[in-house]
Amino acid sequence: MNIQTRKCKVCQRVKPLTSKYFNNRLELKKAPPFRWDCKVCYNAYKRTQPKYFQRKMLQHARNRARLYSREFNITIDDINIPEFCPVLGIKLEHGWGDSRSCPTLERIDNGQGYIKENILVVSAWANRIKNDAEYQDILKVGNFYKKLHQQKIKNIVKEKLTKVTTKKGAGTNKRKTRKKYRGQGK
Repeated sequence: MNIQTRKCKVCQRVKPLTSKYFNNRLELKKAPPFRWDCKVCYNAYKRTQPKYFQRKMLQHARNRARLYSREFNITIDDINIPEFCPVLGIKLEHGWGDSRSCPTLERIDNGQGYIKENILVVSAWANRIKNDAEYQDILKVGNFYKKLHQQKIKNIVKEKLTKVTTKKGAGTNKRKTRKKYRGQGK
């Protein structure tokens, strides 16, 4: 079995010429079927470039707009990636490391398309929380869990107070009974 290999132009390592190690380019007829840089080097370079993420966000938004017949009139200049997520306050990090903190393009109002006034870059975590819900639904869910959390805290505090009062009550009763016995003996 003869396995073809290719030397990556960036890291200079020789790797098998398969889609596991090199990105396919079969759709390009004039280019070689695989890239000259391996997937690791390609991702290390591309995924650290903010412009790369802006282009990908724009490309994916355009595809979703076509797929779901939504309005689309944004450009790459309309996509501004902040340092921190405006919703959760976490640092936005490009790449595959932590999928929660990766920047994503969100439609503020899910009823509208990808228009300049309706897009915002937030963390993937914030975007997953919102998903297809309206803000009223998110507030209802948030208020429910807030009340549930407050009730849980009240129950814990009440439980601790009842334990403390029963311990105090048991100790005072013993003292009173001892005094009674002392008083009866005299």
